Order: sequence, then C-alpha cells, then structure tokens
Amino acid sequence: MKTIALTLSIAVAVVVAVSGCGAAKVTTMYVPPRVAFAPLPTLDNVEEAIFMGCLARQWQPMKVRPGVIEATLHLRAHMVETEIDYGRDWFEVRYVRSDNLHYYVSGGRPMIHSNYNGWIKFLVTDLEKSIEDKRQLLAPAPAAPRAGT
Repeated sequence: MKTIALTLSIAVAVVVAVSGCGAAKVTTMYVPPRVAFAPLPTLDNVEEAIFMGCLARQWQPMKVRPGVIEATLHLRAHMVETEIDYGRDWFEVRYVRSDNLHYYVSGGRPMIHSNYNGWIKFLVTDLEKSIEDKRQLLAPAPAAPRAGT
C-alpha cells in the first residue's frame, strides 16, 4: 500500500512539474504612450513610414482609413492585431485582439503573454526609426558651396 501511495505521489509531482514547464508566462500588458515627433510634410509620408516600420519585423499593415492602419503579426501559433492611429506629428499603437496570447483583464489591468510586450516595444521602436528615415529622405539636400566663396 505504501508503494502505491509513493508511486501516486511521484506521478502527481511529475504531472504538476511537466504541466508547469509549458505554461505561458502572463504579465501586465505594456500599453505604449502616444509618440510625438517633428511633423512630416504630409499624412501620406507618415503612412508610408508606418508601413515600412511594420514590415521591418513581419507585421502586416493594412490601411483602414486615413489616420488608421491595422497591423497584424503572425508568429508561430500566435497572432496579435493592433491599430496604429496617426497624424502628421504623432502615432499611437493600440491592442485590438490576439490568439494564443492568454489575454484577459484582472483587477482592471490587461494581462497577456509576456512576449507581446517585447513585440510591441520593437514595433514602436521600428516605427520611430522609419519615421526618422523618412524625414532624412525628405530633407532638402544641403546647398552646394558657390564658386569663389
């Protein structure tokens, strides 16, 4: 009888240990603040920069309407959909929905798989870089020095 009890205890411990190993780490969702930047000449310039920033890490952008781009990331068995609202001098990334990221709200705080936070931080950084690259591309070339001066 003691052997059966010991075997059962070991089996339960193994099941608990193994099931814990594959569990996703869930944490408070990172909600990025609105990002302000020096204005680009047109809204189309900002849109183009956002598309390029999304594509840098395989996000799939789709224009919903002027000032709003939907960006979706499919990574392994995960999917996250965001909306990027934007103007000539700002953008903001908002969570819309996800699959297999264990999203829920606890005590008024959104919770999600911890990988989401990294993906969103990288997206924001890529958008900022793409906007700055667009600014550099649109900047007027420096005037050539005049002969004799």
